Amino acid sequence: MVSNNGIIGILTNLFLDLAAHDRDVVAQSWFAGIVGDSFRVRRDATPVAVNSPIEWQDFLQINSSKDVGVGIPTPGIPNLVASSSGGSLATGTYYYKITALDGVGETAGGTEASAAVTGPNGSVAISWTAVPGATSYRIYRGTSAGGENVYYTTTGTSFTDTGAAGTSGSPPATTSAYINRLAAAGNSWLMGGNLGIGAKTKLSKLTIVARPSSAISGTVAKTAGSSTLTGTNTKFLSEVGIGDRISVPGVVAETKTVTAIASDTSLTVDSNFANTASGQTATLFPSILRAENSNNVVQMVMSDQGNIGIGTANPFQKVHTVGTIRAEAPAYPGRQIDIYTAAANFIDSTNDLYIRCGSTAGMSFSVGASQKMGISNNGNVGIGTTTPGEKLEVNGNIKLGGATVRSGTGGPNNTVTGNVGDLYLRTDGGSGSTLYVKESGNGTNTGWTAK
Repeated sequence: MVSNNGIIGILTNLFLDLAAHDRDVVAQSWFAGIVGDSFRVRRDATPVAVNSPIEWQDFLQINSSKDVGVGIPTPGIPNLVASSSGGSLATGTYYYKITALDGVGETAGGTEASAAVTGPNGSVAISWTAVPGATSYRIYRGTSAGGENVYYTTTGTSFTDTGAAGTSGSPPATTSAYINRLAAAGNSWLMGGNLGIGAKTKLSKLTIVARPSSAISGTVAKTAGSSTLTGTNTKFLSEVGIGDRISVPGVVAETKTVTAIASDTSLTVDSNFANTASGQTATLFPSILRAENSNNVVQMVMSDQGNIGIGTANPFQKVHTVGTIRAEAPAYPGRQIDIYTAAANFIDSTNDLYIRCGSTAGMSFSVGASQKMGISNNGNVGIGTTTPGEKLEVNGNIKLGGATVRSGTGGPNNTVTGNVGDLYLRTDGGSGSTLYVKESGNGTNTGWTAK
């Protein structure tokens, strides 16, 4: 509907001219249309009587910057009760508007109300209806219609103006207090409740459900020994994301992770294909979550299998990082441990390093599946044995500086090769034949002397 002054509006009950101050009938109405440089959805909050003031409350606004906001409603007309006592207001008429604040922004000024005061000790008691989402309110006062130029702040829904000094300022013409805001630039937010992406029930503060697997458009071709997947009539740029897994049929179906997308018809996967096939319909397994930097380089991904990759789009384990992992205790700043891989694997601590296990458990240091050293729960250390019987038990030889300590049965001469200074402990020896020292002949099996 278009009014005679060019205002466009859609109303549920009647058309109200936004330039008018009074209503023609008693009915609550909604307005949707252009106000200034923005599109707004408004409600006429509290129709009281014919010719009563119109109280427009903005609920939704789309401005010229393409920002979309579901706003906190503008407070309604305040109720004013003037008194000739209790303050320092001079004789005159005072005008008031109320705004609501949400901790981030402020609504536009509400409908103006006025009160005649008899001074010089006048005051005005002001009250209004609470606004959902508001954390505080501002009461603007002026001495002429539309001339409010000082304000007071309160967290309640009532205030008594005694004429005390306030803060200079006028009520804003547009709202900046939003319950929900989606901005083309700047901050966006959703206030209250739980948010579901791909889900509508059993929601936490944020619940994300990945898209189900599905066939992609067109057909694809793969070549053995190549990590490139080419498409015909495919839409890789719009249908596939880095970190998604893609399954390609053939002699053997192969599932790979997408690591780069060059065009709608060419992408790269994490490893070479093992067989060649063409004209195939590929199945996509979309990732649950992906985070990219401003250059569209993936920094983190959660795969459809629940694996989290940091610095990699192809996580092989539940948590897979490419880069250094650092742990630091908040109570001890500067004390940290880094885990990283360079030419070798490192655990780097800036302070003492403690490795602990349960009181009934032991520790194992293994190469592959073979334990090389262990610490039992009684503190015994075993090297080459999994059942150390002493504080240190070694199953094998011990090197001390340039000398080697060995043990065995039988004498070492003509059977054990060693160097000068080596020791041999004979476990079946007797008096004078238990300890042997290599006194001559490096690299020979002679020169052992019993001690």
